[in-house]
Amino acid sequence: MAGIVDSIRWHKSRLAAMSVPELGHRTAEQVLRLSGRRFNREWAEISATGNILELPNVRRAYGEIPDELRARIAKQAQSTIAGQFELLGASWTHTCAMPPAPAFWHLDAAGIQLSGPDNYCFDISYRTRADGEIKHVWEISRLQFLVPLAVHARVTGDPQTGKLVLDIILSWMQGNRPYRGLNWISGVELALRAISVAVALSIVGLEQLDEATRIQIERFFSAHFFWLKRYPSLHSSQNNHRIAELAGSIVCVTFAPGIDRGMNVRRDLDDLMIQLESQILGDGIGAEQSPTYTAFSIELALVAFSALDLASELLPTSVRDRLLAWVDHVQWISSPAGSVPRIGDCDDGKVIGTDSCGDPSYVVSIARSVTSYLNHPVSFSPHSRPDLRDAIFFPPKPVASTAPAMPLVGTRTWEAGGYSVWRRRPSNPVVLVFDHGPLGYLSIAAHGHADALSVWLSIGEVQVVVDPGTYVYNSAPLWRERFRSSISHNTLSIVGVSSSSTAGSFNWSAKSNTRLVCGSASPTGKVVAEHDGYLKQFGVLHRRSVSMSDEGRIIVADELIGGSDPLPVQISFLINPCLSARLNDRRRNSIVIEKAGRPMAEFRGDGVLEPRIAFGEDDAGRGWVSPSFGRREPAHQILFEGRLSGPSIVEIEPLDQ
Repeated sequence: MAGIVDSIRWHKSRLAAMSVPELGHRTAEQVLRLSGRRFNREWAEISATGNILELPNVRRAYGEIPDELRARIAKQAQSTIAGQFELLGASWTHTCAMPPAPAFWHLDAAGIQLSGPDNYCFDISYRTRADGEIKHVWEISRLQFLVPLAVHARVTGDPQTGKLVLDIILSWMQGNRPYRGLNWISGVELALRAISVAVALSIVGLEQLDEATRIQIERFFSAHFFWLKRYPSLHSSQNNHRIAELAGSIVCVTFAPGIDRGMNVRRDLDDLMIQLESQILGDGIGAEQSPTYTAFSIELALVAFSALDLASELLPTSVRDRLLAWVDHVQWISSPAGSVPRIGDCDDGKVIGTDSCGDPSYVVSIARSVTSYLNHPVSFSPHSRPDLRDAIFFPPKPVASTAPAMPLVGTRTWEAGGYSVWRRRPSNPVVLVFDHGPLGYLSIAAHGHADALSVWLSIGEVQVVVDPGTYVYNSAPLWRERFRSSISHNTLSIVGVSSSSTAGSFNWSAKSNTRLVCGSASPTGKVVAEHDGYLKQFGVLHRRSVSMSDEGRIIVADELIGGSDPLPVQISFLINPCLSARLNDRRRNSIVIEKAGRPMAEFRGDGVLEPRIAFGEDDAGRGWVSPSFGRREPAHQILFEGRLSGPSIVEIEPLDQ
């Protein structure tokens, strides 16, 4: 019964977010889904001639792969050969010899079967179930582990490993009849799987495949291409999913040119350019308000460009400018360690790579790939290690000038995207990010969090004030709610109420609107912004002003505008789990942040609100961080609490000078 109620709530909130044109599209889409039942066929019934081609620019001089990367590739390849997988914070408990039996592809990490292989894909309910995480099934079926396995086969010259790549693909096909089961539901999953198979087979090489096998492989791409084209993500779901579908379609046709009888490649490329312009704002901020999702979308586009052998000079000027503006923003928000705040949803998605869990330098890695593709060298932190995508597609180009790069110092405001960033002390940077942007992208803001007016802070290579992260999407609804709530973020909340209200895992019933009052160009250098998320319920606006001195001392001032009576509030600063927080016994209203006993920063309140420290509170959900998808760890959360009638000021001072 609970599942039915949750499903009704989800559909109600989803419908409320739709425009009239979208309602028409969804009606037509549902008709297509119902009529899609007639495509109940076996792989052998899909017409194919075996016309497949390797992707250009994939085979490279693998002997030039750095030793450290080669070791990571070998380690992951050996784990794959042994049937051992670590994905999304989970270990696969049902290990088996590779290639696996067909039933393997319908089990989650715990070995629970979430659907049968013969169920029509759109008959399967998955959004509200809490008995398993569907992303585990989807993640393993992205087949992304095939790419490092293929590189290992090529580096070692081992034909058995190369044959295993093909055998795993054929195992997946045996376990996933066309359009049946969980693995045919989502377009982004189809796209990533098609890209993985195309890249892996291009690395191994097609010259050893007999005619029957080539026909089987073409059928794989034909089915994926057909389903991608039949159910595009449009309107309120036209986010990173749409970019994935377009990139996947382009790769399908490039690898198996005979499947595109309608000559869709040119249209798909044009649409991809349009989506990049829509999803990267003019000032370089990703419209989804998630640095990792923007990087993921850009990586998909780069893979599509490489598949088409598209020279960067052929990109529209507007797309090139937005990509470079995004790179500039990444430089501003990144620490010397190559990490950026994990703002909004982050499910550790990637297109090509080796790491099985969240890579903190992923965003910087993609920014480096952009500069390589655009022949626009930019110096990034040496800590941002090269990954497999660099070796395959975009090996870093040497910077032309031998002069050291000038460190970024100053304050910048991105008005369209809604961020301000302070960078001080170039030798050991203090980097502060202030969010005064929208909740998310399109009407449902699917990957946004209720983080209006949040801040994130790094000192040197250490992230100090961090984002709570994402944890999971479907299998733990309560924690999904908590990790998106205002009480978990570095902002103000009133009596535990969020500035925006959720309605399901990817929907919102009420969204706050944020307004920049004055940006970094103001005479004082202070940035002031406010949001109306509490106006309807409490009759007040939340206004926050932020400033930073040349020495890195930060002032954060919060006030409620428009009310007459004091309201109970919480002002939160969530601390990196690698650090500790303690009340300062030498100064009232002071909390010291330490790393291995060494003081890093001090938080001082003005006495209006009382400080306390939460740590791993299960009942209220305070004091938790999700460092990567599927994992959560207790962390110190600094809370200034009490009844607020006037401004409250918190001063943050770095102590490692």
